[in-house]
Formats: sequence, structure tokens, C-alpha cells
Amino acid sequence: MQRNLEFFRDLQLRGQPVDASPKILRQVDSARVAMRTTLKAQGFKLLACARMLKISEGHLSKIVNEKEPMPEWFPLAFCYATGSNLLRQYLALQEALHETTERHDWLERKLANELRQVAA
Repeated sequence: MQRNLEFFRDLQLRGQPVDASPKILRQVDSARVAMRTTLKAQGFKLLACARMLKISEGHLSKIVNEKEPMPEWFPLAFCYATGSNLLRQYLALQEALHETTERHDWLERKLANELRQVAA
């Protein structure tokens, strides 16, 4: 589902989302936890949040409970709708950790090849 500029402009009128503290972010172990924590902390019911996001409550529930993939537009819209950046912070942290893991895998392969060449 493509989101238009007017949709995001409406959400931005709510103000900038606020970053969660590092202490809270460290305790989040999934996007599901990030979304459910945000909804509880902000006092949102799924229906109210779904209306702001212009999706059905059922669709939002499936995204929050990871029964459907999160659309590309969703993290930014969810953070503006709820006023909290916790979801985007969690996703950014996971991406950074994934990049580090990939870099370590590459380095291990490179060093293993070099070690094989020295041993040969």
C-alpha cells in the first residue's frame, strides 16, 4: 500500500517523535515488543492508532503481532502516530548489528583464505 505525501504531512502535524532512552532500547528484543511497549506507554488502543495510520485495526494487529510483514512506510508512520521513536530505534539497532555480523563473516572468510595460503 503506497502512502502519499498528504498522509505523512498529517502525521507530522502531531510533532516529532521522541527517542526512547538507551536503557529502554536495550530491553527491546523484537519489533513486536517495541510496538506493543509504545502503544501501552502512550495509552493507545489499536483502533485509535489504526485510524491515524489509515489502516484497519485487524491489519495493524497483524503487523504488531508479526503475522504480516511490516510495510516499508510503516515504521516512520507508526512513530509519528504514537509520538515515540522506539520502533525506528530498534530497527536501526538491528540493522547496525546485522551489518557488523556481515563484516565479521567477511573478515573471517578473508583471514581463513589467507591462513590456507600460508599453510599451503
